[in-house]
Order: sequence, then structure tokens, then C-alpha cells
Amino acid sequence: MTPHQLRVIQYNNDIHSAYKWLWALDRHHGIHCGFFDETTHRHVDAVLNMNRVMAATVRITCDDAVLDAGCGIAGSGIWIAREVGARVTGMNINHAQLQKAQRLIVRYGLGSKIDLCLGDYSRSAFKSCSFDVVWFLESLCCSEDKALTIQESYRILQPGGRIVIADAFLQREIQTAEERKLVADWGRGWGVPDVLSEAAFTRLLVDAGFAGVQFRHHTNNVIPSSRRIFITSLFLKPVARIFCGLGLRSSLQLDSIVSGLNQYYVRELNIGIYGIVSATKPVL
Repeated sequence: MTPHQLRVIQYNNDIHSAYKWLWALDRHHGIHCGFFDETTHRHVDAVLNMNRVMAATVRITCDDAVLDAGCGIAGSGIWIAREVGARVTGMNINHAQLQKAQRLIVRYGLGSKIDLCLGDYSRSAFKSCSFDVVWFLESLCCSEDKALTIQESYRILQPGGRIVIADAFLQREIQTAEERKLVADWGRGWGVPDVLSEAAFTRLLVDAGFAGVQFRHHTNNVIPSSRRIFITSLFLKPVARIFCGLGLRSSLQLDSIVSGLNQYYVRELNIGIYGIVSATKPVL
């Protein structure tokens, strides 16, 4: 386990209780942005809707084997298994999250549809050509080596298999030291080592061998989620500073609140964007 991975685990464990009330986590089990559109206006519905949009993007069917890479507490896996009927493997480096996920799987009676695996999605033990879909919902951003992660995804996909990624990206390459600091401060508290531009990320997929790469811009669809995080972080920051000074909260918890502010500033300055990216492993 690398120091970065340990930091990601600590971050997710530290924020779980906060997300239970901030994000209504018990109602949808998704620790990610919601997808708001003309028919989806409530936060809980929008978080579930992100799954629907991603599944439709790569046309997941009941015959598919799906790897939910960086699965959290299995929110997406539960949705896919219940709504589409596909078989899902949830992969995570966080044992505590997998324990929570297993309890949810039992609660919903999905033990025959969802498997869980403790491991690193950039260096998996899966056989080549094991999956029809590899799914990253705001999880690939935490990878220390995104090129390696994409190459591994390519390896474990069947020919004709699809990859889908929903995440934050940069609209362009960083141009100033101030922008670099803002983006770094945004990522640090959320366990994100770097944020790639749309162009750089697209190149990684093409270089790995993927075809039909499509980058769909959905920044406007996640603005309500971005604002929700910002407003909560604005309220919590002064309290967190006091608690951190008293030793009642960790510096990582304070950093995560600062990230909640900076994600909003990055978007408002037209540096950050949100996209859903898909591509296919060619049938040779």
C-alpha cells in the first residue's frame, strides 16, 4: 500500500459520517455528484440518475459483466444489479468500505449478482478479457498512475468491451502558478494527486488502444452538487479550523473542507469541467 493510497483510505473513512447527512448517503449509497436534468431536480434522485446516464452511455445490458473500479460502498453496483440486471464486481482498496458494501448487498438480496474484491484497480489480478464494462465513477481521479490504470482496464476488457468514466477534468492545461496551486489544493484534500485536461486524458485512452473515444461535457448537470458541497464547506471551515487546532479533527479533514471550496472556485474560473468519457476496446 502506497502512502497516497493510505491517504485516500483515511479520507474516505473520515468523511463517511459527514456524507451520511450532507449527501443523504443512506438513501442512495453514492459518494459522487448527482446528474441534474430536465426531469431530475432533487439531490437524491440526481445521485441515482448519474448511474442511469453512465449505464446508458455504454449501453450496459443484463448480459454484461461490469467492474465497478473504486466502488465505494457499492452504490453503483447495487443500482446496476437492480435496475439493469448485469453482474457486477466491485473493487476497492478500502476494506472498511467493502464491509459496508457487503452489508448493503445482503440487505438488498444481491449476493448472487455482486461480488466484492479488495485490490488496486491499476494492478489487478483479473485475467485478461474478464469484463464487458469497466466503470469509474469519480474514482479514477485518485489513481497515482492514470496511464497504467487505463492500460490495465484495456487488458481486462473483452474485445468490444467498453470503459466509462465520470469525473472532473481541466478544460485546458494550467497556465499560471496561481492556477496550479488552486488545482493542487483542490485535489489534496480529496486524495486526488493530479487532474488531467480533457485533451491529455483522451490521449491516454487512445495511446492504450481504445477506439471511439467520446468526451461528453456535463458541467452544467453537476452544478447543484458542486454548490451543495461549497455551501456546506463554507459553513464548516471555521468550525473545522478550531477543532483541528484543539486536536479534535485531523488536518486531512480540514483539507477536505478546503477542497470543497476549491472545487467550486476551479469551476467558476472556467478551469475545471465535468465530463463522462467512454471508449471501446476494438475487436481485432
